[in-house]
Amino acid sequence: MEDESLNVLLIEDNPGDALLIRKVLDEVDSASFRLETVDRLSTGLGELNGRKVDVILLDLSLPDSQGIDTFVRVYSEAPEVPIVVLTGLDDETLAVEAVRQGAQDYLVKGRADSNVLARSMRYAIERKRVEERLQELYEKERRLREEREAEINKRVEFTRALVHELKTPLTSVMASSELLMSELKAGPLLKLAENLYRGACNLNRRIDELLDLARGELGMIQLSCKPLDIVRLLHAVAEDMALAFASHGQSLRLDVPSRLPLVWADEERLEQVVVNLLNNACKFTPEGGTITLRALEDGARLIVEVEDTGSGIDENEQKRLFDPYNRLESDRERLSGLGLGLSLCKMLVSLHGGDIWIKSRKGSGSTFSFSIPLNRMPQGQENAETGDAYESADD
Repeated sequence: MEDESLNVLLIEDNPGDALLIRKVLDEVDSASFRLETVDRLSTGLGELNGRKVDVILLDLSLPDSQGIDTFVRVYSEAPEVPIVVLTGLDDETLAVEAVRQGAQDYLVKGRADSNVLARSMRYAIERKRVEERLQELYEKERRLREEREAEINKRVEFTRALVHELKTPLTSVMASSELLMSELKAGPLLKLAENLYRGACNLNRRIDELLDLARGELGMIQLSCKPLDIVRLLHAVAEDMALAFASHGQSLRLDVPSRLPLVWADEERLEQVVVNLLNNACKFTPEGGTITLRALEDGARLIVEVEDTGSGIDENEQKRLFDPYNRLESDRERLSGLGLGLSLCKMLVSLHGGDIWIKSRKGSGSTFSFSIPLNRMPQGQENAETGDAYESADD
């Protein structure tokens, strides 16, 4: 910057002031300026159209233009050129207004020595460059944001259409299989209807998982939080899933205190996390194994754990465990699903302000844990909807 020669356009009708500025610039040893002087605004505007100008020194009081309108006309003609306003002691207020409207600086005539004038012009040029760069970045960010919003809208519409196309026939299959089960008493047809219904329900859950993941990636999941009794929730989930574990020859053990602080959470989404973790443990636990559902208070957070006695997960696999569409193999090789459950868990826990992690060693089972902050309860809700704490039944 210091070695560049600057083209300066001085628009000043007072010959004495113009001569003084030229002399001041001649005193500057560290900079080189090419000064062009005009005494009318119309002539200055013509110069802007005919030559390269790096900085404009502008007097606001000219024969063909007066006051702030002088600056406005120059700025409108060449908004990309930095402008330093020259003002007298009696119209400094106008100069300040010009700066507010886009001028880079102003100088009071007779008070600016060579160093001040040179520094002001160079700073004006540099500030203008910074402003233009910031404007370019802003426009780029705006375009990227608009492109992303358009892409999001396109993906949302595609997801909605896909879910509709999948769920419409699936609903008919589920209704028909339910009707068959209600009319059939026994035999192979009943078993076929039951298998059909279970398969349709399983596919329906997969579609919901896919939809949830798409919504989460697009930032479209909204939590409906309220004070939640986690003890009651865990007991209800364990009761609902007891038969499923029994059908696989597994035991579900509940290790939950009789009372825990309420958490500010979305009950449906938190239940979804617990169910997904339990289903995951079921897949990795052999017949005769035990799954433990545990909850505990740890300082300012509540921790829920699902521990299994399965074969464990290799350390390399753990690094990508919560990535979407990542499917792990178990020793039994009977895993199903799209690899969405754990990534959904991570997403939903993060929305609650918590963390999720795994501790596992090959051959020693796994423990999946997630935490929920205990200090997120809005003011006035600490004692709302508490009811009686759920008393844990004996194991």
